[in-house]
Amino acid sequence: MSFYHAQEILDNIALSYKHLNQIDSSIHYFDKSLQFINQNAKFHTDRFNMVIRARGVVYGNKADAYLIQGDDTKAIDLLKKSIKINLQKDYDNSDALYSEVKLARIYDKQKRDDELFALLSAINEQQKIINSPEVEADWNSLMSRYHQRKGDLRKSLAHLQNYNTVRDSNISQLTRLKESDIAKQIENFEKQQQIDQLSGDNKTQVILLCVAGVVGVMTFVILFLIFRNWRRSKKDVETVNLLNQKINEKNGELETALNDVNNSSQEKDRILRTVAHDLRNPLGGIASLTSLMSADDLNEEQREMINLIKQTSYNSLELINEILEATNTGTIEINPEVVQINSLVNNSVELLRFKALEKGQKIFFEPLTDSLELIISREKIWRVISNLISNAIKFSPTGAPIVVKAVKDLNQVVISVQDNGIGIPEKMKDQIFNMFTAAQRPGTAGEKSFGLGLSICRQIMEKSGGKIWFQGRPQGTTFFISLPITDENSVTANLLEQVSVPQA
Repeated sequence: MSFYHAQEILDNIALSYKHLNQIDSSIHYFDKSLQFINQNAKFHTDRFNMVIRARGVVYGNKADAYLIQGDDTKAIDLLKKSIKINLQKDYDNSDALYSEVKLARIYDKQKRDDELFALLSAINEQQKIINSPEVEADWNSLMSRYHQRKGDLRKSLAHLQNYNTVRDSNISQLTRLKESDIAKQIENFEKQQQIDQLSGDNKTQVILLCVAGVVGVMTFVILFLIFRNWRRSKKDVETVNLLNQKINEKNGELETALNDVNNSSQEKDRILRTVAHDLRNPLGGIASLTSLMSADDLNEEQREMINLIKQTSYNSLELINEILEATNTGTIEINPEVVQINSLVNNSVELLRFKALEKGQKIFFEPLTDSLELIISREKIWRVISNLISNAIKFSPTGAPIVVKAVKDLNQVVISVQDNGIGIPEKMKDQIFNMFTAAQRPGTAGEKSFGLGLSICRQIMEKSGGKIWFQGRPQGTTFFISLPITDENSVTANLLEQVSVPQA
């Protein structure tokens, strides 16, 4: 019997997941139950009918799961298998009847009227042998719907009246059964109270004696614990004082270490700024010199080497500028101003169309339906939008479209830049907004990436009271920024406020 018990447990687990509406887990355990039956059926040939009946029950239960999931095709296949098994002689004909009703409901929903009528006719014949009021009610409801679609309203009304009569009868029987059960439970409860009252007097005396003994023992234990704790209290106080002293010492060490870290960070930024500043002038000279040299009469190999030096110089200058921006966070003050947001985004798109055309790409802009003005830093927000569009161009293949959209969402404007590029790997999603991140990758045409742009964009958005985030898609990525819509009554105050942001 361990085989049947194990199969029943697997089936019950699947049913539990189905009742919790966790359909994928339910189907998984129905499959495990069927697999268990198939693997062990050969060891129970003496109970062949029971093994087949168990398989039929699992088919029916699994069909219910697919019905909840909306997969009618798989549900129909499983119901047919269950019906074929349980319609046999000495099998669970009642279960087959209920499965046929489920199948009929699917045919009714899909308006497969010919199959529905044939199945309802078969159910009608089976009801003459197996009397089931629930099946009779469902049968009349389905026949009513069938005749209604066929335009025979007289038969439809007759079956609908029969359905209501049978349903009311079923409800009445269920009500009487519940009332009977409640009355029986009350009677049993009253008898049990009488028994408890008779035995309670004898138990009370025993309980009182036990309570007296327990109280005496507890009194002794409490006195002993008080005495012992009193002796230990002095030692505990000394231990606590010692621990407090050590904690204070550690706090002082941690505070010193934190100050050292802050000083080291500031010193690192100072060194970076100094090195970047000292390198910018000679690299600029190299870039200018190579630009002049590339115009000279050179052979192909010399021109290629000069262009390589020029491109490397420009890449190095771009990296130096981004390092200066990253290390100057919070040191530059700007004045917010009233900006027409559609115009700002459109300007950024138009300036970058030529860069996109170099890779055969098109930029599509969907502006706000209504003109809207925001109190923001024109330069800094333009910097963020341009950076996101540049990244979309950089990481999208040749000919891929880029969509820039502005929408109003309650008290904010959300601007999105959607590309169809190489996307962001899962392992890099938590790193792309970090400064000097290891998540940088070359563009689809080999463009350089230094890993600083998105970090600067995030700092700008935080200073501007907005947010920046992204959503990955199967093909490409969509970046979003949100900007608050300021109350018109506070325009003057906001224009006077000075805000610190990263250098552009």
